[in-house]
Amino acid sequence: IAFDATGLVVAIAQQHDTGEILMVAYMNREAVVETLTTGTVCYWSRSRMKLWRKGESSGQSQRLKEFRVDCDGDAVLVKVDQAGVACHTGRRDCFFRVVRDETAAAIALENRELDVFFALQSPDVIERLRRANGVTLLDRPANNTANLVLNTTAGPLADVRVRRAIIHALNRKALIDGFFRGTKFEATSVLTSTFQEFSDEGVPRYPYDPDRARALLREAGVSNFRFEITTVGLNPFDRFPVPLANDLQQVGIQATVRVLERGAYVQARSSGNLQSCITAVVGPPDPDSPLVTLYHTRSHPPGLNTSRYNRADALLAEAARAPDLAGRRTVYNRLLRQVMEDVPVIPLYADRLFIAHGPNVQGFVQNSLFTVNASPVSLRGA
Repeated sequence: IAFDATGLVVAIAQQHDTGEILMVAYMNREAVVETLTTGTVCYWSRSRMKLWRKGESSGQSQRLKEFRVDCDGDAVLVKVDQAGVACHTGRRDCFFRVVRDETAAAIALENRELDVFFALQSPDVIERLRRANGVTLLDRPANNTANLVLNTTAGPLADVRVRRAIIHALNRKALIDGFFRGTKFEATSVLTSTFQEFSDEGVPRYPYDPDRARALLREAGVSNFRFEITTVGLNPFDRFPVPLANDLQQVGIQATVRVLERGAYVQARSSGNLQSCITAVVGPPDPDSPLVTLYHTRSHPPGLNTSRYNRADALLAEAARAPDLAGRRTVYNRLLRQVMEDVPVIPLYADRLFIAHGPNVQGFVQNSLFTVNASPVSLRGA
């Protein structure tokens, strides 16, 4: 085996009977010898700088079935019998992220092979199309926010001080400016400025303040508690929770991220047993769409009120009885102030819709929904 300058070789783990690739890690000479001697796969952890006996703590061990070395000797293939899952996210294997190539679609639009590119997500592609000749890029605020929903009945999360500590610990501005590179907006609540009933007057703000987060946790008598964020394996929801977990770890919360396929995610969320989950509510420009969905008791699991919040019903009923817009705005503002005091739901960002079209498209009008009204749209020369 040709170990590299650091004494390591790439090790690919493959399920022996199905051929599925489970994971990629590294081995040093000692790990190779132990694997061949014991029949239980052992790797070298570059982050912990020690031997990593797969499954030693999790129970997700790998029994060696066959050990192969590639033609150049600079990689090894371990055919194994995997017990349980191979990935720390809870997936069977580590290769669950499908790359949907927005760049290819952008090139097709530039080359007039496409006419409309809907629901852009990649900041690189958005910037590319903003500068492209003959391409019109439309963007506007959306009706929805992406949120971290906290189960207020789950252990330490029942204490509002812990929930406030979590929101103070999250650098939401860095998420918008860094991860999303300005393609999202700040959210002060689950209502965005696209709603005519929107008002953030008097709504509590929670700036990024790790020291305040630590102080609140001490005040609540909570330290080093385990906190899991469950999210769906779709772009970008499977990626941005990672920096959130890193933020929480900085204040002493043992945060991890669990990524599930859509069906498994919906089932887990509907059970109502999650500590927290990433939820985005997309609906019509009616404030009851996000507010009833996220806060009303009739939306308790299997609905989307996985926080199990129970203090919004009366105010939502009062808003429904209000005779005019001014009255509704006043009641909704009271509700927003209350829920942001209680923090059962943390608004992470307000979404922003990007659509691009070529020079032959005319009559295209963008709305605040993830939908397109195609009836007024036509193509020149068609």
